[in-house]
Amino acid sequence: MGLLSMLIVNVAKGQNAGMDKVDADNLLYNELKTALPPTSVKTTVVPSNSILKKTSEDNIFKVIGKSFQVESLCSDYYVRRNGHQYDVIYDARYPLESFVNLLMNKVAKNDHTILITHHQYGNVVKKLKMPMSNMFNLLARTMDLYCFVTAIDKKKINGVMVFHNPNKNLIHLFEVSADTRDLVKDKSQIEADLYSNIPQDNIRSLFKENKTK
Repeated sequence: MGLLSMLIVNVAKGQNAGMDKVDADNLLYNELKTALPPTSVKTTVVPSNSILKKTSEDNIFKVIGKSFQVESLCSDYYVRRNGHQYDVIYDARYPLESFVNLLMNKVAKNDHTILITHHQYGNVVKKLKMPMSNMFNLLARTMDLYCFVTAIDKKKINGVMVFHNPNKNLIHLFEVSADTRDLVKDKSQIEADLYSNIPQDNIRSLFKENKTK
């Protein structure tokens, strides 16, 4: 997608409590390699005070979350009204909504693997493949999560997923892609380019620069 082509140039210093970026990137890579699976099945309950925005589809609502730095990067997700309750959408008929819910870690049973290409400082590139649920179990416990979809057609869907650590003032950013046709199938593979330990202030200027091109 080319959204982050200048990150390696712009981000020269690590933000991880006294580490330089080389060490911080290596630490994250090793943590991902050894990340453990969650100990219980995830359930998503729509809070009673949630703001629900009706979509053009019958009984489909967007649960309004919060945005991060730019309006399009947000924590919204999608639900279907079923009587008096709301169920998280994960359905082949709704690829965009399902992809958002997957990236926002709202899907109860996530058997996907994620192939990560980790772009580290100094033009170092490393790859690893892991259960997507393990990645969420590592990162989502201590970081806020945001996403948005950047492109979609009948074959492919692309998006951006950001983990923000407010205590350390940094983000880990994933450019994510999936086969639209296989998105809700069991044990399919998601692909992602990871740019880690980015100072959070960089994200706004990065997205604005991309938008003006």
